[in-house]
Amino acid sequence: MREMIVCRELIVVAAMAYFAISAATVSAQLVIVRTVNTTSDTIAANACVMSNPCSLRAAMTGITADVTIVFNIPTTDPFCSAGVCTINFSSSLPSIIGTNIAVAGPGADRLIIKPAMAAVGRPFFVSSTSGVVTISGLTIKDASTPGALGGAIAKTGNCTLVISDVVLNNNSGSAGGAIYIAEGTVNLLRSTLSSNTALMGVGGAIRVLETAICNVTNTLITNNRSLTSGGGGISSAGTTNVSNSTIVGNSASVGGGIIRESPGGSVSVKSTIIALNSTTTSGPDGAGTFISAGFNLIGKIDGTSGFTASTDLKGTVASPLDPLLDPSGIQSNGGPTRTVALLGNSPAIDKGSSAGLTGVLTTDQRSVGFARTRDNPLTVNAVGGDGTDIGSYERHTYSTFDFEGDGRSDIGIFRPTGGEWWINRSLDGSTFALQFGVSTDRITPADFTGDGRTDIAFWRPGTGQWFVLRSEDFSFFAFGFGTNGDVPAPGDFDGDRKADAAIFRPSTGTWFILRSTGPLSVEQFGTNGDIPVAADYDGDGRTDIAIYRPSNGQWWLNRSTVGVIAFTFGTSTDKVVPGDFTGDNKADVAFWRPSNGNWFVLRSEDSSFFGFAFGMNGDVPAPGDYDGDGKFDPTIFRPSNATWFSQRSLGGFAIQQFGANGDRPVANAFIP
Repeated sequence: MREMIVCRELIVVAAMAYFAISAATVSAQLVIVRTVNTTSDTIAANACVMSNPCSLRAAMTGITADVTIVFNIPTTDPFCSAGVCTINFSSSLPSIIGTNIAVAGPGADRLIIKPAMAAVGRPFFVSSTSGVVTISGLTIKDASTPGALGGAIAKTGNCTLVISDVVLNNNSGSAGGAIYIAEGTVNLLRSTLSSNTALMGVGGAIRVLETAICNVTNTLITNNRSLTSGGGGISSAGTTNVSNSTIVGNSASVGGGIIRESPGGSVSVKSTIIALNSTTTSGPDGAGTFISAGFNLIGKIDGTSGFTASTDLKGTVASPLDPLLDPSGIQSNGGPTRTVALLGNSPAIDKGSSAGLTGVLTTDQRSVGFARTRDNPLTVNAVGGDGTDIGSYERHTYSTFDFEGDGRSDIGIFRPTGGEWWINRSLDGSTFALQFGVSTDRITPADFTGDGRTDIAFWRPGTGQWFVLRSEDFSFFAFGFGTNGDVPAPGDFDGDRKADAAIFRPSTGTWFILRSTGPLSVEQFGTNGDIPVAADYDGDGRTDIAIYRPSNGQWWLNRSTVGVIAFTFGTSTDKVVPGDFTGDNKADVAFWRPSNGNWFVLRSEDSSFFGFAFGMNGDVPAPGDYDGDGKFDPTIFRPSNATWFSQRSLGGFAIQQFGANGDRPVANAFIP
């Protein structure tokens, strides 16, 4: 059945005699579950009953109380492609007037709700007077209500509306381009509101009236605009609480990012970035009187008052404070909603708090797998803060070859003669050493356990066995995966912050990946003679399958978010050294030329390249982020005198003797 009745609570007190019930007390709350199984916008006969078609319009028709709408649309549906289904509505969907109603989508990256061609209207109008209504896990785009309020979602009535893990993009209304809140409470969580427009009034993204309450948490509000009035991001005459959110790139006539209307309620702000917004008159980032709970970054405070907490970071029109965001803008950085990342040198890093205005947060906007606090021990926290980054995005600096979790690559070597590992800790300069492996093993250091620290590991070609020494307690585990002739290429291919065992089989050009979140993955990509160069080239938090073809200097990247690209960069004798040299959270294609010691880096931002000399013939390249600023540092190990030379982007030039002739730098583990 497409419509099911679920009993949430059933208490029966009975005495049985010959199956007779002598006393019973029943307390039950029944929930109707309607399963949308088509992208169609029509209402079929006997819709949502048994195996009959159940459109979203049909599922929303006639519901009054205790209904949950879920989605199970077949991949063969004509409006489903590459795992994403699109529902095109011909007019506004039925209003939600009942209590305890939930529309639970499968994910904002998997379900899109939008108007059909030339159609107008909004998908959700909520007028429930009590209870809780929830809208989650979906994208609403291109909806338009030119003569009405709230392009995507409008709310009246005193119920509580929870909007979580959604994307509202390119919607428009006369006021409140994405969301219009007339009364009651709205809790907006872990969502992205982008490119929405208020056509004739205030609130490019959100409009809050006098009797309403709006709590915005872990949310990105960007590139929205009010065409004729104020509050490009948010306009509030009611009570608005903004926590751990990012409000950037919005525009209006006044209060480009956020405006507190006067007279009105109150706008409280904590651990939030409000910057890079614009106006045609005054108050580029904000306008009005605010209540600061501290830990905010305000690019230009002109036009605002109230941001007086000692932990607030502030700039002015004359001297703006740049939050240093990813210049690529809104991107897929992991999780179901797109975000804007912080660069490695952003002033927002570690200057916030996870204690939001409505509760303590455990994840950032991207939800599960992305902790709200990732404290970098190299950065001084704000007084009273806990190392959380300001804004909706937490920078997770999982540096390669970082054995202690301080965000910096550690100098280290593997000594084949004794199977010894020697690691020089960057945090305190101490050294630890241990024996793990033999001379013929291939070292594969990576964070297999997901604790933010690189695990000592190796792959044994003779047997195809992997051995991993856990960084947590130095116990080890082993498993078979691969065969002699394979090339180990571990990486976080599923984006769960754990390295997955992976091998490239040159004989067939096949990749075998043992994902920590799922079954074995097999993919053909490459040919015999290619070199695996797996890295995260598109910045989505997942390692991409990639190869370098020495025969013609070609790179082939199978990027997990944006697809395959190929180009020529290098020659057959160059050493491939991909890594994030520019600090934009994306690996740059790069190589080192042994004959003259020149490095060449192809910027991921615009495909321009730069080159420089560092090293000489006989050196061994070993790049990594040795100063913890989010950028790879060109580094070489000189075996003849066991000396390391590193050109750190933040810490400057460094020379250190560590190791002996014959040692292999750990950071050279995946460089052929």
